[in-house]
Amino acid sequence: IKEGIDNFVANRGRVLIQGSVGRGTDLPGRFDIDMIALISTLSPGAVEGDRVVTSVTQALQRKGYRIGAVRQKSHNGTQWLISFLVHDNSGVPLTEVEITLANQNQAYPDLFFEQLKQITARFGDSARESVLADARLMKQLLQRVVSSYKWYHGGLSGIGAEQLIIQSGGASNNGRTIQGLGSFNKAMEWIYREGYNSQSRSILPLAEVKQRFRIYNVNGSNFLDNLNEWTWRRIVHAARVYVEGRQEG
Repeated sequence: IKEGIDNFVANRGRVLIQGSVGRGTDLPGRFDIDMIALISTLSPGAVEGDRVVTSVTQALQRKGYRIGAVRQKSHNGTQWLISFLVHDNSGVPLTEVEITLANQNQAYPDLFFEQLKQITARFGDSARESVLADARLMKQLLQRVVSSYKWYHGGLSGIGAEQLIIQSGGASNNGRTIQGLGSFNKAMEWIYREGYNSQSRSILPLAEVKQRFRIYNVNGSNFLDNLNEWTWRRIVHAARVYVEGRQEG
């Protein structure tokens, strides 16, 4: 897969593996491949996306594999998202692949590991491990309870779940400077506080909330832009049940 992306990128940028396995936030029994191509001169779109799919398909075919269920989508004007399944020769699906084409110089792993470095320096190794564990817990919630996880389902995405946890303790400079230690509890309270009106007992519209509630990605975009209204309402409902349940003891 990387060979196919490398052939597309050539000398125009760099290709990074940005999957959760390398970050320590992967869930048991799940394996997928997540890569990003950083090309500062790129104009992300369907033409470039089709070129990547063709290049990766050719590289995989040489190894006896094929792809299917290809999805593509624009994201924030600077990224083009591609996903597909890799099958063996008999048609059995082996793994899901996500590829991001980005007109930027930095990728999400650059942000993530700098944040972890700050957390470790300020709060210690145990705090770092706690944040990673809570990120895994948030991913499980989004998959099993909210039932909307991937960007093409209108979900927050895995890296969005990680940043929700990390930034819930307080962050500045578009999420790059850690001000406090985030946690699952703080993340759920944050969603509840921003997304639920306890007086009218109603969930606030996503379009309204996005104006003030921001979970930053490495390029300064807001992970809430990934969401559709249905997913947002389910996330806020889960946060309300969690927070009010804790308040009641």
